[in-house]
Amino acid sequence: MVLQFLDREIMEHLNKKLTQAINGLVSPTRERIHDFILTTHGKRLRPALIAVTTDLLVRDTEYREVAMERSYNAAIAIELLHNMTLIHDDLIDGAPIRRGKKAFHVLHGADRALHDGDVLHAYALTLLKNEPTLNLVLDYAYQVSLGNAIELEDRLDHNFDFDIDHVIKIMELKTAIVFAGCVKLGCLAANRGDIFTDRLHDAIVAAGIAFQIQDDYLDILGNPEQFGKVPYWDIQESKRNLFLYFVLQTEYAPRI
Repeated sequence: MVLQFLDREIMEHLNKKLTQAINGLVSPTRERIHDFILTTHGKRLRPALIAVTTDLLVRDTEYREVAMERSYNAAIAIELLHNMTLIHDDLIDGAPIRRGKKAFHVLHGADRALHDGDVLHAYALTLLKNEPTLNLVLDYAYQVSLGNAIELEDRLDHNFDFDIDHVIKIMELKTAIVFAGCVKLGCLAANRGDIFTDRLHDAIVAAGIAFQIQDDYLDILGNPEQFGKVPYWDIQESKRNLFLYFVLQTEYAPRI
């Protein structure tokens, strides 16, 4: 887990910058967003990936402070975008809890969940409006939305005729591609985009897919108090994953 490589200074700065960003949100949504993001136990994995990558590349250099400031800015934008997807995903899925608490739409209603997620999306992008990395973030945001769209269409169409490659592609678009993007953002903040090779990209995507497989496993067998979600929820929602795929290959699976 990347979090073990983060020292206290980096984590404190991430939380400070995140709090400042949310406090700077001029909208009726601010207090609801503040509670959703800052009073729960989110992993902060994506912003951590950006910060730790930059730190590893500029540690003990004279331009560390400038590079880390760029890194934190990108990290906060990514974290806000990620939370937007959580709010919208839970609304679409009808999920009752998130991070051990009532889901955003349960607490505040579907209308506010939809609106507040849209506000988070737009606000996150404004944090990067003067940054050369904006186009990269837009590209990755599009790929995540594409993965979500494919998954939703499969579920709503009750399409159970799918193969492993289809499942892997959804995991790549929804989860893994963002992990690769976070590492690339960390490299760019350190002015070391040259080291982000295709091989490094592919390795991080593979790690992201493994992360999503573990997440799917925890959906089935994880401790609800630690995992913060209702067990079997994704399966109940007919979301495609490797576990559902292999079940459907057994002789006991229903023929649809």
